Amino acid sequence: MVDMKVARLRLTDKDNADRYYVPREFVRLPQHNQDMRLEMLGHTLISKDSKTPSPFAFAFIDNTDDRNVFLTTEGQSLIFSDKYIQMDFLLPSRHCYGFGERQQQFELPEGAWGMWSTGSTDQSRLDPGLGRGGSFGVHPFMMVRTKNVQKYIGIYFRNSNAQVPILRYNTGAGALSAGTLSYIALGGQIEAYFFISGTAK
Repeated sequence: MVDMKVARLRLTDKDNADRYYVPREFVRLPQHNQDMRLEMLGHTLISKDSKTPSPFAFAFIDNTDDRNVFLTTEGQSLIFSDKYIQMDFLLPSRHCYGFGERQQQFELPEGAWGMWSTGSTDQSRLDPGLGRGGSFGVHPFMMVRTKNVQKYIGIYFRNSNAQVPILRYNTGAGALSAGTLSYIALGGQIEAYFFISGTAK
């Protein structure tokens, strides 16, 4: 059995009872321990201080090499309104996979990978990364290879609204990250699960 570390982030507003949440009976929640913290798993939650103006910034850092940042939101956008949600992540590499169900090359190039259920099984639709061209279903999961070619981080966004993850890659040799993932959804809440240990398998 694989020793999998999963961190859960849920961001919603306390006073808005109308904000949609995917019911537990439709998509089961993974088991989790509310007493565990990122620091206990060898990762870092960045607290608000003079260097980090955002109280929501966090990073997953390999505890065997503190220079190896798996993923971070430090210095990135966070927009949380009733009809528009955007959360940006700096990525450790350009080796990104997922956001099915779609017909496209296995490794995702830059682009907008829109997802919403169409009810269509038309297999002739190709997804050029321009916003919509996927197939029947919505699978808001991606994997990103870290700087260690044997390690990956997986991200599952538990949201049933129309959503458009946008990938942008950096070209400069001195860039702080390989690229940015902008996760955009047209409502609901932010609930993300980060699989932060192990290989792609």
